Amino acid sequence: MRPRIAVLVFPLKNPNIECGQMFLTELINVLEPLASKIYVITGNFFTSNIPRNTKIINVKAPIIKTSNEKVISRIIRFFKAQFEITKGLTSVLDKIDVAFLFLSSSLLFLPPILLRICSKGIGVIITGSGPQSISRMYPSLSGRFFSFIFSLIEHFNCMMADKIIVYSPTMITAMGLGRYKKKILTDGYRGFIDTKRFRVMRKIEERENIIGYIGRLSAEKGVLELARTIPIVTAKMSDVKFMFIGNGPLMDDIKKMLLENKCLDKVEFVGWVQNDIIPAYLNLMKLLVLPSYTEGLPKTILEAMACGTPVLATTVGAIPDIIKDGETGFLLKNNSPDHIADRIIEILGDHTNLGYVQRKARALVVEKYTYDKTVKRYNNILRSFQVSS
Repeated sequence: MRPRIAVLVFPLKNPNIECGQMFLTELINVLEPLASKIYVITGNFFTSNIPRNTKIINVKAPIIKTSNEKVISRIIRFFKAQFEITKGLTSVLDKIDVAFLFLSSSLLFLPPILLRICSKGIGVIITGSGPQSISRMYPSLSGRFFSFIFSLIEHFNCMMADKIIVYSPTMITAMGLGRYKKKILTDGYRGFIDTKRFRVMRKIEERENIIGYIGRLSAEKGVLELARTIPIVTAKMSDVKFMFIGNGPLMDDIKKMLLENKCLDKVEFVGWVQNDIIPAYLNLMKLLVLPSYTEGLPKTILEAMACGTPVLATTVGAIPDIIKDGETGFLLKNNSPDHIADRIIEILGDHTNLGYVQRKARALVVEKYTYDKTVKRYNNILRSFQVSS
């Protein structure tokens, strides 16, 4: 008999809430053929496009907002959300075999206690380092305080978990999970790539010298460093243009910086766009640059690879397990503007290698990251809990 699964998501509101909804929907679609019933317990998930065996339980949890509200107000919201999520879990506790903590799972500490007391399977899906992101986004004293607290909760959850699911072996070291190595599963990519939608529509030699960025415009993504790269690159290559797709708190700072350096006209700010038109934008780009300080495995990288768009990224999270420098993409040793600029100029100057990377990157995605391959991996993950699937 197939297992009954709960997916717990902390009700966090941020500029990328649409992405969170998409990632959660994809996880549900992957689990759907493997589970007899799926319960999603959160506070901000609304969709009509879910499988029949899935029930959404939107509890009345106060949304934790990325705002400038007072610290005491954030703490009150945090504890209220804990109790509401736990109450929602209690309502289905006798109907589940295993629970996955997903997206912002480092914020949940009461549900794992209840699950352990009731002898339910616990899986923690590590999508990235929440504490690292918070410390980058909020460098103030309160930001460092919350980063420390969430780091403690993250380790508590890892101790309570039966299995910890990460995207690749590199993430074990990157996320400081070495002490939990015996319970870590290293092939748990959360989503999948539709390689019919994300495909090569334009050969690399047919594309203009457009350097792209897709993602949240916030400090942990390294977008300020990328912006500082632009005047360096455009001073040496007059035919290069940049394209930023996404929104975030640093939008105005980036535009101001570019205006001061007299290169704002070299950059197109597209804003946030629906995922179904991302393939068209990726096929305009000759190179996608992601100079992040912290990541899990950005789906944008795999989407770009599927579209034949070479990726230049920092060696954080699971990225080094996906991108092999000069083969399936390109790697940055650091995210200093000078180094990013040097690599961009070097890569654009080697057209022959770009074509080779385009083919190798696409082949890797087709081989490992389609829907069928992702379902197979999660079937193996469920079997490791010793529950039927």
